[in-house]
Amino acid sequence: MYPEPRPLRAYLKTHESALSDHAPDAEEVKTGKVDPSLLANPPPPSSGGGDIANSTEADESHQETEAEKSLVVDAISKRIKALGKKAQRLREYKQQAELNEDQKSAISGLPLLEASIKELESIKKTAEGLEISAQRTRNQERIEQQKQADQRIAEASQQAEVRLRECSIWTQYQIKLGRLPFSHGSPP
Repeated sequence: MYPEPRPLRAYLKTHESALSDHAPDAEEVKTGKVDPSLLANPPPPSSGGGDIANSTEADESHQETEAEKSLVVDAISKRIKALGKKAQRLREYKQQAELNEDQKSAISGLPLLEASIKELESIKKTAEGLEISAQRTRNQERIEQQKQADQRIAEASQQAEVRLRECSIWTQYQIKLGRLPFSHGSPP
C-alpha cells in the first residue's frame, strides 16, 4: 500500500520543498530549485540548464523578422548582382559612338539579359516568401513544443506534490510507530 521507504537523508534533502504549500511552477523547475528526484521526467544531465527551452515568443518573433536568407536566396542574389553588372556594362557600350563586332553582338543580347534579371528577381521574391513561411511554421512548432514541455512540467510538479504528500504521510506513520531511526535520538 505504501511506497518502498527511502533513506531518511533523501527525505531531509527535500525538506525545503516539503515546507512549500504549493507545487513549483515551471520556472522553479527550470532553474533547478526543485530536487530532481521529485520530477517525473528529470531533464537530461547534458542539457546544460535548459537554455534552449528558455526562448520566449518575443524572441521567436524577433527571429522571424530577422529571418536569415537561405543559401538559395543568397545564390539567386549573387547571380542577379553579376547579371546586373553585366547589363550595366552593356548599357555603357550602347552610349559609345564606335563599337566593335563583339560589343555589337553583346548589346543585341541586352534585352534577354534584362528579362533574365527580372525573372530571377521574381524567383527570389517567391523564395523569400517561402522561407518566411517556413520560418513561421518552425516558430509555431517551437512554441507548440514549448507548450507541451510546460504542460509536462506542470504534470510532473503535480505528481511530485502528490508523491511528497504520500511520503510525508508515510513518514508521519513510521514516526508514530517508532520505526524510523534518528541520528539525534528523537524525532524533530
